Amino acid sequence: MNFCPQLNTLIGGRGSGKSSVLRFIRGVFNRTTDLEGLNEILKDHNEFYQRENGRPKKGVLNENTVIEIEFNRSNTLHKFTATNIKNATDQQIKIEKYNTDTSIWDEISDVGYMDFFEFGDHCKTHHINFTP
Repeated sequence: MNFCPQLNTLIGGRGSGKSSVLRFIRGVFNRTTDLEGLNEILKDHNEFYQRENGRPKKGVLNENTVIEIEFNRSNTLHKFTATNIKNATDQQIKIEKYNTDTSIWDEISDVGYMDFFEFGDHCKTHHINFTP
């Protein structure tokens, strides 16, 4: 799914996955603080973004799920890859920065680097890949 830097709209019928796209983004970045006080919405998100556990409507991910999010931050392309996802707080996150000189992705090992990605006007999402 590709996004443009201006306005993006997700259009589709019921059950087509519009909310799922947003939940995957929220899950990869574990951004739920804005849902505090919205207990039903937070519960719904947490039950969605977890590995399927056999209970009805509990978890949409499996042990092979991979979610990639690429975006441009400060004129640099970055990629977040989530693997081994159990839930938003228990997942492997690999952060990479695209090196235009070598045309390869350089892995970022700084644990605090994710704090650099507080979203604002200078952050543009390029595309999202989801592999169930």
